[in-house]
Amino acid sequence: MALKKKQIEKRARLALIVALGLLFVASLGLLYYVYSLPLTIKKQVPTYSYRQKGQITYQVHIKPNSVFPEKIMGPERTYFSKLVQSIDTYYSYEFSADQPGKLSGTYSITATVEAPELWSKEFVLVPNTGFSGEGKTLSFNSEYPLKLDGYQEFLKKVGEETGVSAREPKLVIRTNIILKAVTDEGVINEALTPTMTIPLTTGEFIIEAKPSTKKDALTETVTVPDPTNKTKKNYTPALSAALGLLLILFLSFTRGKAAAELSLEERILKQYGDRLVKVSGAISPDGAVTMISFDSIESLIKMADELGKPVIYQSSGAGAPPAYYVFEGATAYGYVPEMNHEACPASAVTLS
Repeated sequence: MALKKKQIEKRARLALIVALGLLFVASLGLLYYVYSLPLTIKKQVPTYSYRQKGQITYQVHIKPNSVFPEKIMGPERTYFSKLVQSIDTYYSYEFSADQPGKLSGTYSITATVEAPELWSKEFVLVPNTGFSGEGKTLSFNSEYPLKLDGYQEFLKKVGEETGVSAREPKLVIRTNIILKAVTDEGVINEALTPTMTIPLTTGEFIIEAKPSTKKDALTETVTVPDPTNKTKKNYTPALSAALGLLLILFLSFTRGKAAAELSLEERILKQYGDRLVKVSGAISPDGAVTMISFDSIESLIKMADELGKPVIYQSSGAGAPPAYYVFEGATAYGYVPEMNHEACPASAVTLS
């Protein structure tokens, strides 16, 4: 038994065929592009990985007083300027790598009195000092005692000379570290500057000291298989095959239906469907309403527009033709295709 093809209006069917065809052609283009891609990609891989860490820690020596029993206060406390006798600062640096190399470098420690946006003055605490070693790690430790009195006196002197008092002055301690590592994979030149900030206030203050860490690696470019290539080559042919099959099935199981092949009722529904109000059952005369018949649906639509009334639509069925009516009081305006050009006597209609 032959399979009945679904009828679709020719222009709509053609538009769908064109759309499916373009999608299929695009999928073929994508398929060509995917298979023309290289099988490998270039990737940066580490050959020498290393890590640096520099930090400054401290302890605060307290003058004898009536409030605090301890003589030394540790980090992350609130300190009172008048009670601070001195600050012991401790400097440390560590370099570590996954492979050995020849390591060398220098470090210096400076103290800078800063009046933000006005001026700054640097003092050298520890001049450039060399360090060296060979292997995977290198480290050094140093300490230096700080007395804030001298920096506060300097700050006061500058204020008297300039006539301008610094706002939020501070003392910034910096460890300036420069490292050179000569390895089989290349040469590394790195700099690291951990800092500690001490407010130069006459009241209470908090010291800010945070470690400075840097992690990096020497790399080289290598060629490796593209991990996404296999996935692309698996799914792209499937997409093209699916679109091609869909196009073939659509062509095989549908046929075009010209607008002329549509029934009059179908053409009216297509053109004026949004203007029609469909009722169930049949519209039958009962002798109380005057019927005026039109010879075209267009004329009836114009009358409905003039009256501002809906078009009542009775679908064909059980051998009865479709019918279209507009009601205005005791008058009914109608269009019944099979009664075209026939006189309609006075009659009544009722909706069921």
